[in-house]
Amino acid sequence: MTNDTRESEKQKVVVLGGGVGAMAAVFALTSPDNPRRDDYDVTVYQMGWRLGGKGASGRNARYHQRIEEHGLHIWMGWYHNAFRLLRECYDQLGRAPTEPLALWSDAFKAHRLVTLMDRHDGLWKPWHVRFPLTSDEPGGGYPSISGQVQLLLGWGRVIRSVLREKGDAGVRFLRDVLGAGSILGLASSGLPGLLLFLRATALDRTVGASRCRRVRRTAQRLRSRVHAAMGSGVYDDDDTLRRSTEMLDLVCTVVMGLIDEGVAAGTSTFNDLDEQELRGFLRKHGCRPELLDCAFLRAYYNLALAYRSGDSTDPANEDAAAGVAVNIMLRACCGYRGAFMWEMQAGMGDTIFAPFYQVLRSRGVRFEFFHTVRALRPSKDGGSVTEIHLERQVDLVHDEYQPLVDVQGLPCWPAEPLYDQIVRGDLLKAGAEGHRYDLESLESGWSPAGEVTLRKGEDFQHVILGIPAMAQSFALPLAERNASWRTMMDQVETVATQAVQLWLGPSAPDLGWQSPRDELHTPPPRTVLGAFAQPFHTWADFSHLASSEAWPDGLRPGSIAYLLGTIPAAMEEAAEASRSEGNSSYVRAASLEWLSRYARILWPALCREDGSLRWDLLVDPYERSGAERACSQYYRANTEGSERYVQHSSGTTKFRLRAGESGFRNLILAGDWIDTGICGGCVETATMSGLQAARAISGHPRVVPGESRR
Repeated sequence: MTNDTRESEKQKVVVLGGGVGAMAAVFALTSPDNPRRDDYDVTVYQMGWRLGGKGASGRNARYHQRIEEHGLHIWMGWYHNAFRLLRECYDQLGRAPTEPLALWSDAFKAHRLVTLMDRHDGLWKPWHVRFPLTSDEPGGGYPSISGQVQLLLGWGRVIRSVLREKGDAGVRFLRDVLGAGSILGLASSGLPGLLLFLRATALDRTVGASRCRRVRRTAQRLRSRVHAAMGSGVYDDDDTLRRSTEMLDLVCTVVMGLIDEGVAAGTSTFNDLDEQELRGFLRKHGCRPELLDCAFLRAYYNLALAYRSGDSTDPANEDAAAGVAVNIMLRACCGYRGAFMWEMQAGMGDTIFAPFYQVLRSRGVRFEFFHTVRALRPSKDGGSVTEIHLERQVDLVHDEYQPLVDVQGLPCWPAEPLYDQIVRGDLLKAGAEGHRYDLESLESGWSPAGEVTLRKGEDFQHVILGIPAMAQSFALPLAERNASWRTMMDQVETVATQAVQLWLGPSAPDLGWQSPRDELHTPPPRTVLGAFAQPFHTWADFSHLASSEAWPDGLRPGSIAYLLGTIPAAMEEAAEASRSEGNSSYVRAASLEWLSRYARILWPALCREDGSLRWDLLVDPYERSGAERACSQYYRANTEGSERYVQHSSGTTKFRLRAGESGFRNLILAGDWIDTGICGGCVETATMSGLQAARAISGHPRVVPGESRR
């Protein structure tokens, strides 16, 4: 059989979108481990010039190749599928040891310090949590037995050190709250048993009825002591012990709720809990009302961007499905490998999507950049997709677009298209009337080069849709023929986000931020902070990224701050209007107002005595003066299409479709917007969706760890 014959017999797979879900699907479909890998001819169609979806990043050559992200990205230690795929990718990439980010372990470093901003008695106070490390490496599935032991012992050491630091107050806490006479008596307090129970649940294990009854009695006794202590007010003036009672209350309540709802015993699922809102679930199972606004819970709502209509200023808008929330919290705290978080050592595009692109390109996958999906057309009987209508945004100078640039030896995505590879690229670069043409927007302002229609049988047998369908006009023809699509698009909500990156001359400690001393770090470790003032509730100190950018001597920033929040629906039109500027004036104004109110809490030295901001501390290569220096920072409004974050509001996850159950025979879904078994928006669920999409087409992989719906 000739090569031409073999090629003609291959099944053609069209992939729409280039986010994590789509790339995971293509990676699994073409993997050397897939027995049917040679059966498929895969082409990826992507709007604009880069892969990544919500995880896309770019290097800005005008600002010394600084990294500009869509948002704030950090990988969690429970991302078992995502890390496994990434490690395989780096192994197959085969970079030389002398090259930047040669190994996955060069690209990611363990991070253990998390700071929650505790709001008590009208004051913001940092609550530093050092998560224990284990010897496990991420990507190996659920933690090993030794890793589980290390994690439990690590938490034991944390509890012991906290109580010993408190002296007599710690002894009283042991006796009155934990019911233990000494540090050595912690084992008899029942707390280790509750942690083991939560760990088993996090690892998808069911618990027998008799054990459930014993554990529930233990949780109820412990919580009764906790409530008595909290009600007495003894610990109100001691932040550490007050927070300890809050966490114990949450632990006991979650344990009792999982048992009473039948999730622990396997008679119901986490999905069944999704009809309840998280705080309603906790209230139902006896959590103290005042605890429902604690820093830990607020941090989860921040993480999940769980604000209906994007309005984070009104607590009534906070809404997270209880099943998704509890499932993710258990996996995050009890099911991680190595470290609670893992930090990328360059941008998301550089660390994740450039390696994926290079490996997939070497496997023969074709990439058609600058193609916008305009419509998916179903057959007359509504059983399959027969046409895909695309808009070709530009014509290319050569047959294939070469998307990557070299930054200090590392292949990266640029922050703008490579205009010299585009016909009329000079006009595209120049923009129109002071506004840029945004080829990552459905309304780019640039006249398209033409239209492309792909037809079933001729151009494709299978379609992998890696673009969220909610609020997208291309999916309307599908919704007209399929009620499930119509319901999903109506019921599953999305939210617009805003992100800010600040490059500052001084380091975070020099700005006044005080991280706790850590025997493993000199200077003190950087932190990832949540549960802070709206709308920019989350801050990550990503100062380590300065070394991967190309700052000249004398201009290198001492700290880089990433901020994240949501955009209220009422303000989306204003935020959208500022997109064409390329550096959103809406987000800039919102962030400067936020900094004027709250910067002094995090970085006192950024403010003068009169409260005004010290603009001179912002790094500006163009050396502007005063408030104009703020224009040199990066501001992004994510308001349209695949940029929007897909939420898991209560009562909505049941409307999500599954990868191989789209309702159209040849349409397979991928992305964190579908039902993977964990309906939360993150890299792990997106990766799981891609693996499930590949399985729906090829049967590989047979099992996706963590997809259990029990």
